[in-house]
Amino acid sequence: MKKTIIVILVLTIVMGTLFAQQARYRNGVYTSTQTRPQPDPPADPVGGNVTVAVTFRSNRITRIEITETKDTDDYVNIVKNFFLPDLIEAQNPDIDAFAGATGTSTAVKNAVRDAMSQAAR
Repeated sequence: MKKTIIVILVLTIVMGTLFAQQARYRNGVYTSTQTRPQPDPPADPVGGNVTVAVTFRSNRITRIEITETKDTDDYVNIVKNFFLPDLIEAQNPDIDAFAGATGTSTAVKNAVRDAMSQAAR
């Protein structure tokens, strides 16, 4: 009798774990275009939109790519080299914007958030 109860408990735990790990995101590439916020007063004339492609595989963000922007290479390189890896590691856009490229990183965060909502099951 005790063995039966133990087996039932173990199966319940295993099944609960399997159901808890169901995918939250569909696999694929989702794109979003967001407006780069401007400081007040504008510090630079760049502004404009930032388009981002976010790849989801196995319920994880596996790649984030800036596909279109009018930002200068300096801002884009800062975000690509430092901010995007942090976003992928966090698996969440609710991280601090990157100092030195605040407008661009904020637009990217908003685009990732939108892509996550598109990919959500």
